[in-house]
Parts: sequence; C-alpha cells; structure tokens
Amino acid sequence: MEFSRPASVLLHYEPGPIAAFLISLAACGNGSDVGGGEAGLAISITGLPAGADADVVVTGPGDLNRNILASQTLANVPPGVYSLVARNALKGSAIFAPRVASQSVVVMAGGVTPALVAYEPVGTLRLGLQQIASGVVAPLFLTLPPAIPGSLSFERAGRVRVIKNGVVLPTPVLDISTRVTTGGEAGLLSLAFESTVCDERFPLRALHRPPRRRRG
Repeated sequence: MEFSRPASVLLHYEPGPIAAFLISLAACGNGSDVGGGEAGLAISITGLPAGADADVVVTGPGDLNRNILASQTLANVPPGVYSLVARNALKGSAIFAPRVASQSVVVMAGGVTPALVAYEPVGTLRLGLQQIASGVVAPLFLTLPPAIPGSLSFERAGRVRVIKNGVVLPTPVLDISTRVTTGGEAGLLSLAFESTVCDERFPLRALHRPPRRRRG
C-alpha cells in the first residue's frame, strides 16, 4: 500500500487472526508551518478599506521587531509574551485609529495564537497654513537652533534673521549677501549646526557662490 507525501503516515501492526494496520493520518497544508518546539502568531487586521496599510509594531522574544502592514502569520517564532502597538492609519484624507492601541499576547509552543487589531474611522485629515511672521524676503528655510531664543529664517539673498514671538528682528544674525548668487535656483539654501553649537557657535551653511573670475 502506498501513501502520498502530503500526509504523514504512522503504520502500527497488531498481531492477531487477521492482520490489521492502524493508520494515523495527519493532514498538512493548514498554513501555520509551525514546528513542535516553535510557535506562531496570527495577526488579523480589520476595519481598514482596501489599499490602506496598517501600522502595527510587533516586538517579542529573541529581539523580534516587525512592522505589520496587513494580516499576517508570523511562523516559527519562539514562545513567550509579544507586544503589539498599533498606530493610526491613513487612506486619502480619512483617519483610522486602532480600538486597542497596545496589547500583549502570550504565544504558546506548538500552536498558532491569534491576535486581532481592529481599526475604526475617527475623522478627516485637515491641512492648513498659519502665518508666523511677516517682513522676510524670499525665505527658503526655517529652523529652531538650541543656542538662539527664537526661530531662524533664511532669506535666499544670504541673510539669516531671528523671528521672536512673531516679530522679525531688524538686524540679521548673518549677512553674506555679497558672497551669494541668486540666479536660477541658487541662494542661501539651508544651515546646519554642530552638536557643540551652544559652546562654539560655528554653523555650517549651504550656499551657492558666484563663480570666480580667472586672471589673465
């Protein structure tokens, strides 16, 4: 008698007047793919429209750290306590929030443990503009350095001004307009600060200089 590979077959012979075989078949293909000493975590994501990605972070034993975007089974993971942290999802302008933002799941060896993350619509994303100051000319960049009380506005012509409490201070903290060209897409583009800016105050600037003329 022959048996196909998709089933594991155990043959046991019992002596008697009529020889009998007791056959135990264990069907395969249930999708868990979990070994005897390992475990599985089946995460189901519900409540999101088609095309929307979830935002679920799964952490657990063995430094496991996975970001889950849709329903998925984590197979062959070590048993233990797993943490699921779900964050808001976005589809177009619609916002979906998890009903339970954080949960712990105990995964046992030799089986697949289910976990449910259910989303629900909570509102609509709205974007708007708010003016924080006026009086700057062609600003390209705005930053909040730790060493200066206020915001720094970078004008394309090469001037950096301080905006404090919605007011632009009259004197620039940096004026390199004579060294910057503004043709095309050129100008003072941005500014970066060293980690020791509070002590040394040596900023790094990104700019476009006029080309140097060759002599002769």
